[in-house]
Amino acid sequence: MSTPMLQFDEEYYWELVTFLVEGHIFRVPKHNFIEHSKTFTLRYLVGHDQRNKSEAEDPYDDPLSHAIVLDVSVDDFRCFLKALYPRYSKGLLKNEWLRVLKLSHQWSFCTYRQMAIEALTPVMAPTDKIVWGKEYTIAAWVNFGLVELVTRAEGISQSEAETIGWRNAIDLFNIREAQFASVASSGGSQQPFDAGNAINEAFHSDLITVHNEESAYLTRGETSVADGARLKAAALEERLAQQEWVLSQGKNTLRALKDEFSAARLATLTLSHQTASLAITKPPKPPIRAPIGVVHPAIKLEEEAPPVPLSLPPIGESCVPPTQDANPPPAPPTSVDGSNPTSVTALGFPPNTSPFARQHSPAVSNTNSATSSALPALAPQISAKAVSERLSPLRW
Repeated sequence: MSTPMLQFDEEYYWELVTFLVEGHIFRVPKHNFIEHSKTFTLRYLVGHDQRNKSEAEDPYDDPLSHAIVLDVSVDDFRCFLKALYPRYSKGLLKNEWLRVLKLSHQWSFCTYRQMAIEALTPVMAPTDKIVWGKEYTIAAWVNFGLVELVTRAEGISQSEAETIGWRNAIDLFNIREAQFASVASSGGSQQPFDAGNAINEAFHSDLITVHNEESAYLTRGETSVADGARLKAAALEERLAQQEWVLSQGKNTLRALKDEFSAARLATLTLSHQTASLAITKPPKPPIRAPIGVVHPAIKLEEEAPPVPLSLPPIGESCVPPTQDANPPPAPPTSVDGSNPTSVTALGFPPNTSPFARQHSPAVSNTNSATSSALPALAPQISAKAVSERLSPLRW
C-alpha cells in the first residue's frame, strides 16, 4: 500500500529555532522573529544551518549543535519572549516592558517596540521620559517630559537636574521664569503660555536628532501612513508647482500686454504731438470763394464813366419804350455783290475767314442788331462802372 502524499500546513506548521543565552537554551517558533524583524532575520536566521526539529520529533537531538547564541541578558530575553509569545491575559510589569523596549529597539521589532511605548507612557516619570526617550529615540517622550517639567507646579529638584543634565535643567529654569514673568505682566490673569514653542526653540537640535533617528523604527501601519502622507505631499508639491507655472505664465502675459499698451500709448502721444506741430507750422488756407463765371476778355468795362442814375417813369406811365422811327437812317453803301466798299477786302487786304471774323461780319451783326432791337427795353441803361462795383464783391 502506497503512502499518501503529505503536505505541511502553511499557517500552523511552525519551524522552531533554538537560542543560547547566558547558559540557558530557548526553543520557540521562528515565524514571529521572521515576521516582525528583518534586521534580526538577516543577522541571525538567514544562512544558519539547523534542522529545525522539535524534541518531540527527535528527543535525542542535541540542541547545542544548532543553537543561536545571543549576547543579551537572560532576564531581558525572557521578558522579550513574554511579549512575543504571551501565555497569559495578565500584562507585563513596568520593568518587564522596559526590557521588551530595550530588545525590540535593538533588534528592530517595531511592532513590539510600539507596544512597549504605549504600555510605558502612562507610568513614566518626566525625567524617565527624557532619558529613555533619548536612549531609544522616542521623540514624543522627550517632548512630553520637557513640557511636564515646565508646566507643573513644583520646581525641578536637584536629583532631576542631575538626571536630565544641568545644561538642560538651566534651559528649563529659564523657560519657567519666562512663563512666570508673562503671568505677572498680565496682572495675574491666566493667559496661556506657549510652553511647547519655547521648548522647541530651546531644544530644537536635540528634538530634530531624536525625530530623525526614530524614523527607522516605524511600524507597518506607521510606514503605510507615512508613505501616504509622503505621496500626498509630493502630489501637493506638484500641484503647487503647476499653479506657480500657470501664475508665472499669466504674469508674463500680463507684462507683455502692459508693454504693448505702453507702446501703443506712446505711439498715440507721438502722433498727437506731430499732428499739433504740423497744425502750427502749416500756413492758413485761403478762404474758398464761390466762382461767378468767366468774364470774356473782349469785354471792357468803362470804369471812368460817371454812373447814370436809375430813373423810373412816373406812376401811371408805361414802361414800354417807344416804337422805332418809320424812317431809319440810310444804310451805308454796298457794292454789287452786297459787300461794303470800305471793308478790308475792298481796300486790297485778304479776307479774314476766322470764326471770330464771321461772327462779327456785317450780316451777322445786322442780324444780332435786329434781334436785339426787336426786344423791348425793359430797364434803363446802367453804366459799366456801376456794374463793376456791383460785381466786384462776388469775384472774390
